[in-house]
Amino acid sequence: YRVTLLQPRFVNGRRTLAATGNDVYSVTDDRGEIRLSGLAPGEYYVAAMTSGTILAVSPRAKEPQTFYPGTASETDAQPVTVGLGEEILVAFPIAHARAARIAGVVEGFTGRPPELRMERRTLGTTTIVDVNLAPDGTFTAANLVPAEYVLTARGESGAGMLRFRVAGEDLEGLVLTMRRQALLRGRFTFEPKPPSNLAPSAVQEWALRPTLTEGSSLMLPVAQVKNDWTFEIPGAMGTGVLRFSRPPRDWFLQAILLDGVDVTDTPLDFATFGTRQLSAVPCRRSRGSPGSARRRCRDRAGRGPRDGAAPADG
Repeated sequence: YRVTLLQPRFVNGRRTLAATGNDVYSVTDDRGEIRLSGLAPGEYYVAAMTSGTILAVSPRAKEPQTFYPGTASETDAQPVTVGLGEEILVAFPIAHARAARIAGVVEGFTGRPPELRMERRTLGTTTIVDVNLAPDGTFTAANLVPAEYVLTARGESGAGMLRFRVAGEDLEGLVLTMRRQALLRGRFTFEPKPPSNLAPSAVQEWALRPTLTEGSSLMLPVAQVKNDWTFEIPGAMGTGVLRFSRPPRDWFLQAILLDGVDVTDTPLDFATFGTRQLSAVPCRRSRGSPGSARRRCRDRAGRGPRDGAAPADG
């Protein structure tokens, strides 16, 4: 069995469990035993699942990922507290659950069937799962262990996303509705104007992009920055936040303003942006304390272009 130690983390505003240390998992011996050493004091969640490739459903599908004290339910998992220099014995049975089948239909697409992707979300891991899509938009998947799943469709006519949970029973009649993908338009705003040594092409490399908060690891397109500091992001879908993927060390994204309101790290449906005024406010880190730079930029972002902070005009 693969045994993983997990600790709570917040990713995209959502609590999850992430593997600790450099090793994602360790494998037990033929007796099902393992010894993990060098742990810092703290609380750990222990998870075990059948050893095998991370990109395939385990052939022993009736043995889902099991959390201490012996449950397949992530919400029922309990932490183990490790003290300084303390040795803890943890033993729990592997949970058993019926492998399930799902069936449903993708609606709202025209022309060729969309590309369909399904992920199994367990605490600390994301696994790609096989799903079959017919030309008429119906889909099926079998041999699914208990977990949360995210089904994503993208095609010529739009995109869509569906989250559901498998708990050992077959699911029929699932419906994934596709909608037109949103085109986000906005402007980078500096105070009082962009630095003379900073070009739009450089900010393009910082990769401002929508980050989904609905559980999918799908990568969406990055902003295309124009010479007048306006930008466009094609193909936005779902609910999420806007963030830099590759900011330089001396810059960070201080604020995202929507109609002058700070919505930084607030999950929003990208389809609702429409013609609303969108601004991204980068801020340069000062040589003083990080807190002073954030306060300075926060004050400027709070004023925004509404009361004198000039929009970037190249």
